[in-house]
Amino acid sequence: AADSVERFAQAADRAGHEVSDDAVRAWYQAAIDAGAVAARPLGEQLSFTVDIESNEDGLAITVKVPIYRSARLAAAHAAREAAKHGVATPNALYRTLVANICERRRCSAEEARPGPRQTLALLPAGVATMEPWEWPPAAVAAVARDIRATTGRIVDDNSFYESIKWFCDQRPEGCRGAKLQKDGWSSRLDYDGEKFSVSPWDWPRSVGVDVADELHAGATRDYRRARAEDIATLLCRGNTSCAALPGQSVVLELTPGSTYTCRPREEPAGCVARAAARAAKVGNGIVTRDDLRAAARRALRSLCAVRLCTQALPEPARVAGVLLEPWDDVDEWAAHFPPGAAAERRRDACAKHRYWCGDQTWSAPESSDLDAVPPVTGRFVWLLHIHKAAGTSFCSLALRNGLRLAPHEPETHGHLELGAERLDLASADGVLGGLRRLQARGIGFGSTEHKFLAPPVLEAVAAARGVAFVVIVRDPVNCTLSSYRFHGGGGGRCDGGPCADVIAFGEAEADLTARMLLGGEFGPIALRQAPRRLRADAAAVRDAPDETLRAALVALQRFDLVLVFERLGDAATADLVTATLGWSDGAIERVLPVGARPSPTPVPASQREALETMNAIDRRVHAAAIRRFDADVQRLRARTS
Repeated sequence: AADSVERFAQAADRAGHEVSDDAVRAWYQAAIDAGAVAARPLGEQLSFTVDIESNEDGLAITVKVPIYRSARLAAAHAAREAAKHGVATPNALYRTLVANICERRRCSAEEARPGPRQTLALLPAGVATMEPWEWPPAAVAAVARDIRATTGRIVDDNSFYESIKWFCDQRPEGCRGAKLQKDGWSSRLDYDGEKFSVSPWDWPRSVGVDVADELHAGATRDYRRARAEDIATLLCRGNTSCAALPGQSVVLELTPGSTYTCRPREEPAGCVARAAARAAKVGNGIVTRDDLRAAARRALRSLCAVRLCTQALPEPARVAGVLLEPWDDVDEWAAHFPPGAAAERRRDACAKHRYWCGDQTWSAPESSDLDAVPPVTGRFVWLLHIHKAAGTSFCSLALRNGLRLAPHEPETHGHLELGAERLDLASADGVLGGLRRLQARGIGFGSTEHKFLAPPVLEAVAAARGVAFVVIVRDPVNCTLSSYRFHGGGGGRCDGGPCADVIAFGEAEADLTARMLLGGEFGPIALRQAPRRLRADAAAVRDAPDETLRAALVALQRFDLVLVFERLGDAATADLVTATLGWSDGAIERVLPVGARPSPTPVPASQREALETMNAIDRRVHAAAIRRFDADVQRLRARTS
């Protein structure tokens, strides 16, 4: 009974019918009541927690496998979710999950096999290569867009639909719920009295840009941008998130001096593979394979934070015993083989690469100027983010004011010290050069939470007057208590797990503000610093308190805007932000005045006194920040009264 009911439920699920675990159990009970043999019990819902390498802090996803979901379908869904986060190896994740599921439930021989990679030519030019976990309609569309972006060639609509049908027919689970007939699209667009062809695989925003450029060729950029948005919204039937995809061009720099512009139609994994190919040529063998592979994976994770990702970076492979990297030039790679075998090996390489390959295909027409981001002309705003001092709220304020954040975590932090495009913080020239490259791409804000500039570098960068430095200073004892509660006493502050108490936890964060102002590092998770290193850094400033305090106060004077956490709810704070940075909105949300915040459970007086003692330098820095804030407010009021 269990075998028959599970096969029936999985077939219904593959066909797109609504199935639930309760329904499956009811069917099983009905079969037993009708006299079916209960040779084994009905399977249970399975759950797996999978660690995936998505960012420096790591990411885990929970994969739930209902009774009615086949192993391959469940594993494919998890692999696609991993690809959206920019995970480099969803193929391995897919294969592992299929094996794990089939270890814990009965699978047919066919279902237990992960399935082969399939390859099919697209007309008029191009090759679509499908991994068994990929969703054919989305994957073929990504390849079609990539081909147009890198070759200028447009995939034929009939070839597009026929390839999707073919890929779906090769999958035992089919394409559950896919709309393969035009997918709701019209092949013609009527706009402003003109008719235009619309490719079923193209982004609505890209169609809008193409039509606006053609129809209003002599109009201003702002006018064409508005018309492009109108067309995209029309195609998306009012769905603004659909109309907004995929965003402007993004410049990738995997290695210093090697840049590649990822255009809106390009699939992110394809962009990164081509950026790596360019970096390998610029490096001329100096960059190691491991370093380039690590840079490519970081770049893909950063790109997937601002783009929709559906495919993975091609993995290294061996073809006829010769290693093939995703960035290898296929013609140079094929030259390793005898002349008679080179052409066949080149075809193998193109299939392994997954993208239409060969340098001659990279000469696409220039992108529209609507895809480019206007450069930032004002000062770059740099936040020194002291841990648990409202730094994330200030980054949100920057976004509300229309600033684009640096590429690493661009929706929350815009880290300048992390990611593939992190700044060289060791020299003023490296910092200023990196900031100029960011501003040329329309990026005007970034933060550093785990590293900062050494005093001589800070002095030189501040003197150049191209950066507005911002810091929020908080009472150090309350800052430590907030961090302790946030991390549950853990967070890598002590060896072997959570700290024994808040005192042991606080030893790792003692005088953190002064340490950061002096160019220190603090990253028990992001930088994988050992607890003994954190305590050694704290001891180094504690052993020279007067010298440390003087240097920290000098560094504080280099900042253009010094805010106080306890005063963030004051109207004066918003006024100071707008006056200093020129922003239209200076109100930092989600931060209430101290009196309006719920009081946490108080700590014993002895523990608070111990925290005050170990943060003696930071307490004086906090007092200096309050004096600076009050003086700045008074000057602003005198100037505006």
